[in-house]
Amino acid sequence: MPVIDFRTLIFCLALFLFQSTSLYAKELKAVYAQGYLPFSWAEDDDKAKGLEVDFVQAIISDKLSIDVIHEVYPWARAQALVEEGRADIFVTIPNEKRRGYTQVTDIPLFSSNFLMHTGSSNPNKKLLSEINNLKELVNARDLIHGHIVGAGWHEVRLKNVKLLQIAPSSLQILQLLDKNRIDVYIEQAPLIGYQIKTLGFEGRITEIPQVIEETHWHICIAKKSPYIKIMPKLNRLLKKMKEDGSLSQLQKQIFSQYK
Repeated sequence: MPVIDFRTLIFCLALFLFQSTSLYAKELKAVYAQGYLPFSWAEDDDKAKGLEVDFVQAIISDKLSIDVIHEVYPWARAQALVEEGRADIFVTIPNEKRRGYTQVTDIPLFSSNFLMHTGSSNPNKKLLSEINNLKELVNARDLIHGHIVGAGWHEVRLKNVKLLQIAPSSLQILQLLDKNRIDVYIEQAPLIGYQIKTLGFEGRITEIPQVIEETHWHICIAKKSPYIKIMPKLNRLLKKMKEDGSLSQLQKQIFSQYK
């Protein structure tokens, strides 16, 4: 039987301890979409801001005691970083493609409604007000739709529309609506309302109240990330918070800051 000296034993033990603790040796990297107020954005100081950042900080950092760095990118780039395993998480509406390279929490962080928006002087405003669902909207002829680059919900739901204009940011979308260069933009009520107020488009964009779809926003962890192992613990935490009402309280607290 081979004899292992004391120094070899110490080395092996140290190596084992290093490997067992190196899983979280680096900070968890969360990525967000730029210019997606109030969900996520960064200003001149490059510091990530927005309600998605607040949710991740409250759940991942405060509740699970994991150090998080928050970084903002063009949305298509942020998704690519997670897909490549160069970032650990994002918060989004899961779709088939995103589920292919991430694991998604069982319980959403929050939900919100997609509504139609148009320019206040748009000649198709009456037509839009008579539309009751997404199928009717997609089948309506001669309407020009708009969405931002990398908008997964829109890419799937609007793939069959004939007239579509894609813009790099929400600001450009509002400008296109205001100038009637697009007829309709489907977006979530809290998001578009905050953008209209913050970016100076009050009175220039009209919200059509029919709910097109209710959306659910989840934390998605890259399958290539070492932090994928926290998913069971994260799911248990969110389930407990939903059951005891603390998740609802957190939602009200965060959303109240972005009215």
